[in-house]
Amino acid sequence: MLKGDKRENRTVEEKIRVVSEIINKLKNHIGKSGEIVDLYKSEYSYYDKLKKDFNEYVRSEYSISGKVRFEEIGCNIEYNLPIKRRHEPIFVIKKRN
Repeated sequence: MLKGDKRENRTVEEKIRVVSEIINKLKNHIGKSGEIVDLYKSEYSYYDKLKKDFNEYVRSEYSISGKVRFEEIGCNIEYNLPIKRRHEPIFVIKKRN
C-alpha cells in the first residue's frame, strides 16, 4: 500500500463498528457492585458532545479526539478515534485526582 493510500483509512462501516463497540460498553458498564449500568443516556452531561463527535467521525475522513467531563461521576472521558486502520481507537474514563 502506498503512503496516504485511501485503503489505509477505515470505511464508514468500520467506523460505525468502532463507535458501536464504545456505545455498547457504555450501555453495559459493570458497576462497582457488579450491576450493569447504562452510562450512555441523553441526560448525562457528556452525552451531546460525545454523540456529536461520534457522528462527525463516521461521516468524516479524519480522526476525532477529545476530552469531555462526565460531571455526574466526577470523571473525564478521553478518546481518540483514528481514521487509519493501523491505529487503535482509544476510549477511557479517568477519575480526576
